[in-house]
Amino acid sequence: TWDDPASWGVFYAGSKAVFLAAYGAVVWAGRRLGLNEKICLTFLLFCVCYASVASQYLVWAAPFLLLRGVRDFAAYAAASTYALLVFYALFFPDILFGRLPVPALDPGGMLRQYAAAELTFCFVCCVLMARLPRPRPPEDALPNLL
Repeated sequence: TWDDPASWGVFYAGSKAVFLAAYGAVVWAGRRLGLNEKICLTFLLFCVCYASVASQYLVWAAPFLLLRGVRDFAAYAAASTYALLVFYALFFPDILFGRLPVPALDPGGMLRQYAAAELTFCFVCCVLMARLPRPRPPEDALPNLL
């Protein structure tokens, strides 16, 4: 089961402070960004900075990244899917496998996969944040349906 020790409270509070400081920088420096870029940047910062990101939070950025282009969305979707699969396989295998028998997983290997998945997810979020001030390429954008 997932253990949530009381000592993590300081870590959560610190990560909230880091996110709020980063968000303040976005508000201050983001005047030259468009609304969609500000929204994407805020959600991606949240994913990288806040220590208690739950699976439901990962969908927040998805529609706004899709508006930026299929490549940005696909990179985010792949990284977040990898992170979720490893997280649930390691901590909540009954949720991931349901009634199927849970395969025997090497705990050390799964912890390495977990670290790799989290680093990959954070790296992809950081790359996407770095790309945000740049205009999206027209061939990658979704057609204007309105």
